Amino acid sequence: MNPTFRLACTFYMVLYSCEDSIIKQNPCEDDYINLWGHCYSINSTDELILSSTNLSAPIPDGICELINLKYIDLSNCRLNGDIPQSIDKLQNLEYLNLSGNQISSSIPQSLNELANLKYLNLSNNDLNGDLYNKFDNLINLEYLNLSGNQLSRTIPASFENMQKITSLSLSRNQLTGRIPVELCSISSLEQLYLQYNNLTGNLPEQLIQLTSLKKLNLNNNKISGFIMENTFRQDILESLYLKNNELTGTFPESLCSISFISVENNLLCPPYPSCIENILGNQDTLNCY
Repeated sequence: MNPTFRLACTFYMVLYSCEDSIIKQNPCEDDYINLWGHCYSINSTDELILSSTNLSAPIPDGICELINLKYIDLSNCRLNGDIPQSIDKLQNLEYLNLSGNQISSSIPQSLNELANLKYLNLSNNDLNGDLYNKFDNLINLEYLNLSGNQLSRTIPASFENMQKITSLSLSRNQLTGRIPVELCSISSLEQLYLQYNNLTGNLPEQLIQLTSLKKLNLNNNKISGFIMENTFRQDILESLYLKNNELTGTFPESLCSISFISVENNLLCPPYPSCIENILGNQDTLNCY
């Protein structure tokens, strides 16, 4: 940068950064979009990877003009504001990662129109509102992570439309109600994380229909009732987390074939099978039944 231009940037620094001045003097061409000080081709840009960049700004609507985008990673960028309503323009999008930001809106219904989406990570933001009419059409989704937000109400039965999903995380939200039995029709599901919510009701007997499920985490809810031996596919399930709930009765010894089990702080009654005796041996059984 020559001395004259450096001086000009310094002179106008009250209103603009030097980088902003360069952008104003060299605007993007007609077929390009300016995003965070860089020009992106509308016709040829198919990926946008800026993870762990300190952008500290809302997501600009202009990003939705890059209609050939297939891959977006804007994780851990200190983004704030809303997810653009016009995101449904990105009909080629397959991968979207906005995790680890400060996005504070509800999830726009327009996201439901991204039929080619396979990977969606919105975890660890400040998203609020409910999950209804947001994911019904995402039939090609294989990974969905909404953990660490402030999402509320019940889990929609329409989640069963995601018949290709292998990993679903709704943990650390404010979700209520029962675990919908419709989830149990997703035969591709391998990992289900629902811990740290306010879920109630019994364990659905239909969980045994999840023939690919390897990890199930229901810790820290208000789930009650009995643990039945025919609720889980113990020949497939590798990890079962049920601690800090209101489960009662005895624990079926047949479930000891599961590699990892966590059932502390429930209302389970002795006799305890050997696989959980060490962690429940001193548990208060006054209220068990």
